[in-house]
Amino acid sequence: MSDLERPPFPIEAEKADLEKVDLETSSGDGKADSSGIINIERARLLANLPDPDAGKSEEERREIVSWLISRLQS
Repeated sequence: MSDLERPPFPIEAEKADLEKVDLETSSGDGKADSSGIINIERARLLANLPDPDAGKSEEERREIVSWLISRLQS
């Protein structure tokens, strides 16, 4: 998806990607394999999670990201 076609909000981009997944995981007979169905359902559930950083300033977001990175490195 080019930048011009990409929706402005990440959630909308994820939903657009989910529609693409629906098409890619279905076989020629219109049925998706069981692992594909599980992955689609998991992706839909994750896409519907609220943004944990909603309402936070850029500085607060940077602090959170910095903390998370330090946790990953230890």
